[in-house]
Amino acid sequence: MQLIIKRIIVFLNLLIFSYGYAKTDIVYLDTFLPNVDILRGMSGYASLTIPVPDRYIINEATLHLELSKSQALVPERSFISVFFNGVLVFQKRYDPRIDTLVEDIKIPISLIKDYNQLEIKTSQHYCVNCCEYEASPELWTKIYWDYSYLRLDYQEKPLKNNIIFLRDYVLDIKQYNPLKFAIMTQNKSDKMITFGAKVAGYIGRYIKYRKININYTSKIPEDRDTFIIGTTDYVKQILNINNDIIPNIFLVPNPYDSSKAVVVINAPSIDELENVINTFISLNAEAFIGENISIKEFKNFNIKPYQSPNLIPLDKKIHLKSLGYQDTVFYGFFPPTLDINFEIPVDLFISGKEKFTFHLFYNYGPGVRDDSVINIFVNDKFLRQIKVKKDYGTIMEDLKLSIPVYMLKPGKNKITVQYALMPRNQGFCVAPNIEALKGTVFSRETYIELPDLPHWVEMPYMEYFTMQAFPFSIYPDLSDTQIYLSNVEDETLSAMFTLMAYIGEKTAVSPYNISVTSDIQRVNKNKNLILIGNNFDPVFFENTPIKVSSNNITLKYRIFELIREKIEGKLLSKEELEELENLRAVLSEKNSLQNEVIFTMGKSPFSENKTVFLIISRDNNALFNSIQLLYEPKYSAKIKGDISVVDWEKFDIYSGSLGDKYFVGNLPFIKYIIYRIGYTSPVVFFIIAVAIIILIAIILKKILDIREKRRLEGEV
Repeated sequence: MQLIIKRIIVFLNLLIFSYGYAKTDIVYLDTFLPNVDILRGMSGYASLTIPVPDRYIINEATLHLELSKSQALVPERSFISVFFNGVLVFQKRYDPRIDTLVEDIKIPISLIKDYNQLEIKTSQHYCVNCCEYEASPELWTKIYWDYSYLRLDYQEKPLKNNIIFLRDYVLDIKQYNPLKFAIMTQNKSDKMITFGAKVAGYIGRYIKYRKININYTSKIPEDRDTFIIGTTDYVKQILNINNDIIPNIFLVPNPYDSSKAVVVINAPSIDELENVINTFISLNAEAFIGENISIKEFKNFNIKPYQSPNLIPLDKKIHLKSLGYQDTVFYGFFPPTLDINFEIPVDLFISGKEKFTFHLFYNYGPGVRDDSVINIFVNDKFLRQIKVKKDYGTIMEDLKLSIPVYMLKPGKNKITVQYALMPRNQGFCVAPNIEALKGTVFSRETYIELPDLPHWVEMPYMEYFTMQAFPFSIYPDLSDTQIYLSNVEDETLSAMFTLMAYIGEKTAVSPYNISVTSDIQRVNKNKNLILIGNNFDPVFFENTPIKVSSNNITLKYRIFELIREKIEGKLLSKEELEELENLRAVLSEKNSLQNEVIFTMGKSPFSENKTVFLIISRDNNALFNSIQLLYEPKYSAKIKGDISVVDWEKFDIYSGSLGDKYFVGNLPFIKYIIYRIGYTSPVVFFIIAVAIIILIAIILKKILDIREKRRLEGEV
């Protein structure tokens, strides 16, 4: 009896403990990039993959779905089915009286894996005992992925003293937004904050596509995973370690919360610590095994310009397999499209003559009608239609397309392959064989090949920074970049670390050669500069719309004249005019910064072809919060031109392009002359072209006259 009572008490204690530490995460399904949102035809299908972090102990899982349907669907034959990892978890007939469905579906915990396949299938009909057109436009269901979500009630697993938890828990790429980290350094010297910046960039590079928040801290926080960086003696003192020798990299549970980690990076001296840091930020998941890591050999890295895994190389065949795509099978009336996403440098000089190659390898079956086609789109613009014309189908066909480069855009691009297959006519009221509507695109053979285009682009445009961290990403290891901080207060360092994580995601390369300083005497004037803080020397603002006076940051008067001229000129779009009106409204000639944050960019006053990028505010908290907005597409898309102002009172961003332009990169001499003359002034180009033609004619006439004279002299 006493044993039973004890077990009940233990169970109740565990129950109270679990409720006390229970957490809830709600993640919206559009986060996982579903392949389709409108299910059409008699048989609709959509799927997506949902990751679940390894550190979660799931107590309860609920799938919330919101969708609408056609009013033409009859309930006798129309219904929706939901499968989770191949198991039916929900099925319901469509009610003709209800157009919108909102369903909460309990997911059995036993079904949940690391990566989970959610499938939604619909059967859609508009009559019971009649002949239907299988692809009728009345047959549809729309899923609202942005309103649908997965709710997880969970606890976090405790950690142990093992470096494998760095891979599986701390840097788990399956974690949901936002991810919170802390970095703690031995002191705030330039060396130490540079080490912290490298680790922050590595976190962004490793995890990718997540909103990352990194705080600088002087003590171990309770609510987040923490990286401690310092000499061995410092680490021993902080963690009360008495061992004479400790490994370079190890992990211990947070003393305040065993579900959070403290990752320690140390070495006996500062010079050795730099080597340990550079080696650590080169490690991938395969290296995180065993209890700890001791660095025996240090690595040196020489990253070439544009050598980023995010960018496809020029003048080289890039097969879909190398971009992460598998062979894609298309099935049925309205199969999901194949979207081939790739990224090119934002500074490629694109003219009208060059073409790039898309070589498609594909097949289709014999059961398709002769008007079936395969559509090709580039960045959602229709390019080409491939006729499906062989009655017996094909095992593998190929089509090599030469596509004008001007159809591409700076940064992210997309080629879409859409199969539009129809079954052969079988006679009136004969059901088609949908299984015959199939085709495949082969990833090992299909490739993209870009020409060797020059790198040359007009600046400053901060939208290039939000796209690819350009121009700092030209050297992805940031060897051509320096960060200058006006102060080393905790909030300023937090802002810098969070920015470094953002840049690490954009470059996909660890920042092996970044340097950070808070000493103006150590500013490297031959590099691209990022300035974060407030009180900077006026020389840094020379080529920006900003000026500094009496410790206040204000706008140059010329800015308002430019705004007025642009508005009165009526040469801009309605949206651009409204943007300038807002910029003029939020700032005035006498306005000085309070809690506003200004992003501004201009040509470096010290070096040709270099850029200075300033993020400035008198409020360090506002500075930190504004850098976090870079992770929000709604706001980062508004940071553009050469000046953007974050107005925290209205919680909005106003931008303009008001300063002088300059160019970054190198353009071949002839192309440069043609660009400078033809693009900037067609009239001048025409005049020069006529003058050149006349000059050539004069030279030819002179040559002919000389030849004629010699001929006549010879006859004499």
